[in-house]
Amino acid sequence: MNEEAQRHLLRLLDLAREGPPGPVHHNDWMRESLSRFGATLEAMRAVGTIIDDESHDWNNRFLVTLGIEPLEPLSPGSRGPRAKDSARVADALTAAHQSRQPILKYLRRTA
Repeated sequence: MNEEAQRHLLRLLDLAREGPPGPVHHNDWMRESLSRFGATLEAMRAVGTIIDDESHDWNNRFLVTLGIEPLEPLSPGSRGPRAKDSARVADALTAAHQSRQPILKYLRRTA
């Protein structure tokens, strides 16, 4: 991988560490960030800037940055995400959304 591509991916990781800018819903931001990062990796693979193993490694780095467990290593000769991995990431995003729901507290007025 060339140095400029690596710097770009590192910038995306740094943005993910900072979290959502302003009043953006965290779960929406996580989904958009993961989608954007995946599209970046796919574009880099399409032009030959990155190989499958590197792409998988960077994808795992991004998942860890978002607080999601990394994916299992790819089997030799496989290309792209496996359905079970996609489902696990979707479940993790759903769990993150549910854990960040606001907790409403009802206060009883004592006069």
